Amino acid sequence: MTKPIGVYVHIPFCRKRCAYCDFYTAMCVDSVKEEYIKSLKNEINRWGGALSRPADTVYFGGGTPSILGADLLSDLLKVVKSSFFVTENAEITLEVNPEDATEEFFLKVKKAGFNRLSLGFQSLDDDTLKILGRRHNSEKSIEAFNMARKAGFDNISVDLMLSLPDSSVESSVLSAQKIISLFPEHISCYMLILEEKTALYAKRDKLHFPSEEAIEQEYLKISKLFCDAGYSHYEISNFAKSDKMSKHNLKYWRTQEYIGIGPSAYSFVDGERFHYENDLKGFINSPKTVNDGEGGDLLEYVMLTLRLKEGLDEEKIKLRFSKRFSEKLKKTAEKFRENGFLTLENGVISFTSKGMLVSNSLITEFMEENMYEDL
Repeated sequence: MTKPIGVYVHIPFCRKRCAYCDFYTAMCVDSVKEEYIKSLKNEINRWGGALSRPADTVYFGGGTPSILGADLLSDLLKVVKSSFFVTENAEITLEVNPEDATEEFFLKVKKAGFNRLSLGFQSLDDDTLKILGRRHNSEKSIEAFNMARKAGFDNISVDLMLSLPDSSVESSVLSAQKIISLFPEHISCYMLILEEKTALYAKRDKLHFPSEEAIEQEYLKISKLFCDAGYSHYEISNFAKSDKMSKHNLKYWRTQEYIGIGPSAYSFVDGERFHYENDLKGFINSPKTVNDGEGGDLLEYVMLTLRLKEGLDEEKIKLRFSKRFSEKLKKTAEKFRENGFLTLENGVISFTSKGMLVSNSLITEFMEENMYEDL
């Protein structure tokens, strides 16, 4: 039986670029928007026909998908459903900016078939939101969440950013506590990365950024706060209640297959990785993908799987790659276990919260060919 695929639909439009954002985005001009939607529908139809695969996750991301409004989004989802074999219990996620939220909006997208929301809070401190260039305030974020609940959404994720300029551990804890009081099913909690060519980077000398020690304290405190509230720290930057992990994002981390449609969108299908270039006009006039080569090999699998709390499982490596852990790997894992960075039980390596904090350097240690040997 053909394994289900994930479908990612990219909406690149924003009203204004946030101060920290270096993603590919474009201003939402009506004439360009209409041309883009037309091209996007054509590509969705083309890929649906070419792949003839069932889809068990659909994710509308951006940019700011909610900028299109409920009617256009509902129409686009209808095209996805008619082009792909979307399964009955598919997870269908929509990213929403709180400033776009109205009761009518949520009712319409719920009726259209969206069953999961990702709300871009980022912070519940108004001064911090201004620094980040967000157009909403904390009151609007909470209002948006409550309207979504009223509309019947029972699977809502919220975003929280850490290591923010001119913030403190105390202010981040306060934002986290307010989020917990809303009882969302999922929380994405990630650290600010100061990228070049962003507004924050340009004025970095005028802002106060937390020290490494403060960032470590903040991450560990927030992680404990969410875990104590009943959330599973199932991925480096993600927490979820019971079975509410992001099924779509798990496809990325488990090196499962997905198709991304839209400028800057990436795909992994039939062992090949490819992407659309960061070119809105190019996508409108003549959409083409660029081949990125083969994907899903052992080391890529190691890199992505170690992000997950479920960890790197030797039995799964045996089944998928006919490899096993070498003695060198076991000794390396034991060293990190003694330092509190990971657990090693029944052939499964899993990072602790302390380990997740420095995961990039730890993962590198496990990405050497001689860490694995043939069966």
